[in-house]
Amino acid sequence: MKKDLMRMFYEPSRCKFDLWYERMCKLDLAYHEWLEREPKEKKALCYDGDHWYGNMTTNFSESFNHLMKGARSMSVYALVQLTFYKCNSYWV
Repeated sequence: MKKDLMRMFYEPSRCKFDLWYERMCKLDLAYHEWLEREPKEKKALCYDGDHWYGNMTTNFSESFNHLMKGARSMSVYALVQLTFYKCNSYWV
């Protein structure tokens, strides 16, 4: 069940997500209630409104490394400044 849920949440197509969603809701009333607790925008890649930018990970270091791509060859001062501005724009 966990594997199917993850496949559903990572699905980039809304049509396929909706098919998975209907299938999961029909399995059991408890699954249906659990799926309905939070809006789809918080759980599904295809409904996120590009807030995840195509990335679905809970690992903060992976997200941060993706955000700081190309900064490895910079001076310390430039790296600190870039980190500040990137993080500020990312979280605002």
